[in-house]
Amino acid sequence: MESIPEPWSSRDGCGQPALRSCPIHAFTCQTSSLSHLAGFDPDVTLSFVDIRSTAGALLHRSMLLLLFLVPLIGNAFWVADVSAKSPHRVPDLRRPPRALHQPRAALVRLPLTIHLAYVRGRPVIERRALWESVARANIALRPFGIQVEIRSIVRMPEQYSRIARLRDRRNLAEHAPRDGSVHVFMVDSLHLRDVRRGDIGIRGMHWRYRGLRWKLVKREYVVVTADAPPSTLVHELGHLLGLPHENDRENLMCSCRSGDAVGFDRRQGAVMRSGLQRFISRQQ
Repeated sequence: MESIPEPWSSRDGCGQPALRSCPIHAFTCQTSSLSHLAGFDPDVTLSFVDIRSTAGALLHRSMLLLLFLVPLIGNAFWVADVSAKSPHRVPDLRRPPRALHQPRAALVRLPLTIHLAYVRGRPVIERRALWESVARANIALRPFGIQVEIRSIVRMPEQYSRIARLRDRRNLAEHAPRDGSVHVFMVDSLHLRDVRRGDIGIRGMHWRYRGLRWKLVKREYVVVTADAPPSTLVHELGHLLGLPHENDRENLMCSCRSGDAVGFDRRQGAVMRSGLQRFISRQQ
């Protein structure tokens, strides 16, 4: 029997130092030794082992890819099946986020015709104060889809600067035709006559003619005094759109309101939207 060469006594079959702790390397070396003894080229055996290792790595990666793709493909078929069978459409999340939101309702514009009274050749209210009142009205009404804007400003004779009697209010109605706008009279003073308390000075009023004179049928307007706060205009517009008085100090329909944080609630907003449609129909 042929003896094993001395160099192999302390080395493995590959000619490398023996690594007894690694089973894979030991298996490879044993295979190489047997091949050498049988007369085969050890490189061929090593190539075969390398091919097995490469095939195992490819199989492992293929399994990971399948584990990733199978849920995606199954989900796509499930969405298609639900969309075909269900009457409700599944939203397409691939669209931009803004495409999933419904657009806001368009603002309904409420035009104002401002009738400005003059005293001694000067207007009873400055233009800046007038624009402040309009801006305050828009802050309160715009959340409910209503926006007021000034259509025109008309100069009134001096005799209309003080409104104290019923005849004065009817005379104002002569200058408030049904033209699709809200007629707002800016006057110096406004009084109502009470049987028990006499004349009462007020700073705003919504007035609608309810008599039998056919020329004044369906005519209505708003009166605001020169010393009224900016919230008076929107308060009277609330009456025009169907709102009654409220007792809450934080509500614009309260006569005792105070501060700039007061406003309307949702219920009042719905009432005003309906009241605006009725006002438009009354102007026709």
